Amino acid sequence: MINLKRIIDNNGNEKTLSFKHILIEIALVTGGILIALAIDNWNNKRVEQQEIKDYYEDIEIEFNETIDYQIRHQKTLKYLKNSMIRSLDIIKSKNKDSIPVLKNLLGTLATTWPVNYTMPITQEFIALDYINKVNNDSLKNMLKKYVRHIERSKGMADYNEAQYNDRIEPYINENINYKEIVLGGRNNELVLGGPKTDFEKLSNDLKFWNIVNFKIETTLIELSWLRRDIEVFETIHKLLVKENEN
Repeated sequence: MINLKRIIDNNGNEKTLSFKHILIEIALVTGGILIALAIDNWNNKRVEQQEIKDYYEDIEIEFNETIDYQIRHQKTLKYLKNSMIRSLDIIKSKNKDSIPVLKNLLGTLATTWPVNYTMPITQEFIALDYINKVNNDSLKNMLKKYVRHIERSKGMADYNEAQYNDRIEPYINENINYKEIVLGGRNNELVLGGPKTDFEKLSNDLKFWNIVNFKIETTLIELSWLRRDIEVFETIHKLLVKENEN
């Protein structure tokens, strides 16, 4: 009877020890897997952060070049705005001696130079959803702001084109001899002829005044938005310079 009890007790202990060993082995294997996953995740993030850093230098160059473009375009828009304002002043004065000057100034009405950004590397960076993975919060927030500014700029460019196609060009076709006002070298290549423009008539043409003032308004909005774009782009460029120096 004693021997049988001892055997039963020993079998019970062996089962208990065996179960404990299984639990320990499971815990060790699970722990090992979790550690391996953590290391793999850490390594993936490290590689990804390095890929993000690798973009910074090229993006910095793109922003630097684009800021130069913005400053040049700002001067162009100011010239367009001032030319259109001056053309209305001349028409309002009804000074016939100023008609040759007026012809050159009205050429700005027959043009459209919207703000267009070409930044393929930055756009690739955005397409890869790297913005949300940027460690520098200031840079991350400014890049998100950049995306909003780019979308707004595209919207204004579309409006600019529609304004020219729907309002300005149709009016010029009916009321102004394009050859008389066209800007640049194209003037020498176009054929002279057709009815001459009645510039005196323009002073009493409400449609003409509204078209030019609408265009001036659009240009003023473009200048205002471009000024804000420059502020955002310059801030991003400075942050990228710091990142690349680290």
